[in-house]
Formats: sequence, structure tokens, C-alpha cells
Amino acid sequence: MLAPEQHALLDELYWNTNQTVTSLCTQFGLTAAQVSKLITPLPAGFDCWWCQQPMSYRKRSERNDARRAFRHLTCSCGAEQPEGVDHPGLVDSDAAIVAPLFESRERDSWYRGQRHTAKVGPMSDVVRHGVKAMAEVGLRWTGAFVVVEAFDSLDGVAHRLQGLPTRTLVVPALTDLMRNEGDSLALFFRLVAGGWRVISAAPSLLSHHEYDGWCDDLVDRWSPMAQSGSRSSRLHLV
Repeated sequence: MLAPEQHALLDELYWNTNQTVTSLCTQFGLTAAQVSKLITPLPAGFDCWWCQQPMSYRKRSERNDARRAFRHLTCSCGAEQPEGVDHPGLVDSDAAIVAPLFESRERDSWYRGQRHTAKVGPMSDVVRHGVKAMAEVGLRWTGAFVVVEAFDSLDGVAHRLQGLPTRTLVVPALTDLMRNEGDSLALFFRLVAGGWRVISAAPSLLSHHEYDGWCDDLVDRWSPMAQSGSRSSRLHLV
């Protein structure tokens, strides 16, 4: 429909100028639907964390929304892409975002032990929250994501985690590592005692307006410990 040089010009004007689609239609003698079909998708510069295929923007609004964090860029496979990975202040990390699987593969026909057969919808939330939790402690996610079977014994799950090439894990919550909170916390303490770092993506129960880490209004209450070693009812800076 368009000569190669005209097609290249259309792409250039669409992606790199603010010229409206109506104006482009007039300039190239096309309808809006034809312009939409002819526009070459713009590479986003990274691969989908799930299917590993290169991501691209299909239209300008999609690119602008993703860059402004108004909307998550979604791959054709259905995986929503996390934002904030390219923040300049972050340090690359080999941390693996972990999605615990609580049912045996023998009992669930939808899961065959292959990552690409798991349900991508809930996984997107796990990854997006995990990436955000890493960014809050200054780390940049570099794409490591694993589904770990967590339906059996504490020793079994710990053994599977030992096979990972990292010693930093990002989990949905400290109490969601296994089927129940007791086993989950036992696994957490075992990992930490073994030198692992475990980052929880779950938000704190304390909301920001209740406590934000500052005690400036309590400065006049700080007082040294009495010589006798007893503490008064005042707060003490330790």
C-alpha cells in the first residue's frame, strides 16, 4: 500500500513526533484503520519476563502510559510487565522472585512441571509486587523468576530452593512460603540462618499515616537510662 520509504516515514512521524493520526491520514491518503495496521511496533528494549519474547509498543498511547506508570505494559502472552526496573539508582541483583506452588503436579493436570504451562495471570501480580519490594531496598530485578513446589515437607522445599543459583529470594509474604504459617516461618528462619536474604513483597501492616519511620515529635522525651539501670516510663534511644 505504501512504498518502503513512505512506510519508514510514516513510522518516523508516528513514533517521534506529535503529529495526529488524522493529519497522518491526510498526508498519506489512508484511513485511521489502515494507519493502525501499517505502523511498525516500537521495540520496548526488554523481553517479557514470562515468555522471553521481545516486548514492543503497538501504539503511542501504550508507550506513553507505560512510561508514566499509568498502565502496565502487557505482553501478547498475557503477562503484565513490572515498572521501575530501569530506575538509575538501583543495583543489579541476582535475586529470584519466587511463586510457591501449593499443589502436587500429579494432582493438577494444568501444571506439568513446566514454567510455561503455569497460569500467568496471578504470576503477574507476584512479579510486579516483587520488583517493587526489591526497588524499595535499592535492588534491580534482572529477570530471575521461579515457580517452586511448596506442597510437601519443609526439608523438601528447602532442598529445592538450595538448587537455585542465588541466595536472595523475593517471596509474596513470609507466611506464604508453604501451606501453613508455622511451616512458612520455620522455612524462613532456616533460610536466614543459612545465610539467605529473604525479601517479602507484602506491604507492612502499619499504614504510612500511622508510622513513617520518624519520631521528631518525641525528641524532647528522650532521656538517658538511670544510673541504677532501671528505666523510667519515657522512651529511650538505643
